[in-house]
Amino acid sequence: MKEKFSTVHVIIDCTEMFTQKPSSLVGNSQLFSSYKNHTTLKGLIGISPHGSVTFVSSLFSGCISDIEITKNSEILNLPKPGDSLMANKGFTVAKLLAEHNFFCHSTFLLACVQFHSAEVADNGAITASWVHVERTN
Repeated sequence: MKEKFSTVHVIIDCTEMFTQKPSSLVGNSQLFSSYKNHTTLKGLIGISPHGSVTFVSSLFSGCISDIEITKNSEILNLPKPGDSLMANKGFTVAKLLAEHNFFCHSTFLLACVQFHSAEVADNGAITASWVHVERTN
């Protein structure tokens, strides 16, 4: 990974934690996560390419999107120009990162019948690195 993704500063992903169901309907609707089908709190985790936790955001209500958490978590203030971030294809923040002049390494979505050999190699390298943030979560 070091040679191929030498500019990667942090590998990011959001995680959700179950919480007790509030008695108020408003509180319940704010904490309800349609992804988990339960009331949750959600946060952003960042790890270094070596696997140590380098960033933990504040917790947000379960109904917030990954993009909104990324915007509100201050993680975009940490990298220096030229640094890049890594995320899974389901974590759709590449456009947001581009607006802040950062590149996002992400696995490819299948656009045609078959991946090219370079895409297969890149997907494998990104997945092998990204799986560490999943283990951390």
